[in-house]
Amino acid sequence: MKSLNVLRLVLLFLVCASVGAWGWRTWRAESAATRATATEASSSDATAQDPATAPTLIADGVAVINFHGALRCPTCRKIGALSQSVVEQDLADEVAAGRVRWSSIDFEDAPNAHYTDDYELTSSNVVVVRRAGGKDVAYRRLDDVWTCYDDEPAFRSYVSQAVRDALAAP
Repeated sequence: MKSLNVLRLVLLFLVCASVGAWGWRTWRAESAATRATATEASSSDATAQDPATAPTLIADGVAVINFHGALRCPTCRKIGALSQSVVEQDLADEVAAGRVRWSSIDFEDAPNAHYTDDYELTSSNVVVVRRAGGKDVAYRRLDDVWTCYDDEPAFRSYVSQAVRDALAAP
């Protein structure tokens, strides 16, 4: 009977030690990820929002804008990178001609908060804006980037077609 009680105590100790070790590893991993994300966001986004280097929208032509928050998940980063790639590679002639411009804007930053209302943003997104005389003429929020980001050919086609449609509009 005494050996059965000792065995129970040993098993209880092992279970407690295992749960404690799992909790410790999980907490450390989450803390490290949070610190890395915050450091990355503050170092990369801080320079993007510096008034001297803040993106300016194109006066006449089409602006392709990746609106994002201060902290970005891997999906948000992928959508931004793919969108930028479409503009810089697939629409290189239009960019070189000055008809298309890429921008990435943190809409959570106080000076940029108006974009939430301007383009009816509810979360991170890509918006194609047709501009004339320094003013918005029309815009299209590309909500489907969230459903096709993992299918690169479909994503590239969707974004480039939206830009081409904006360029062709009267």
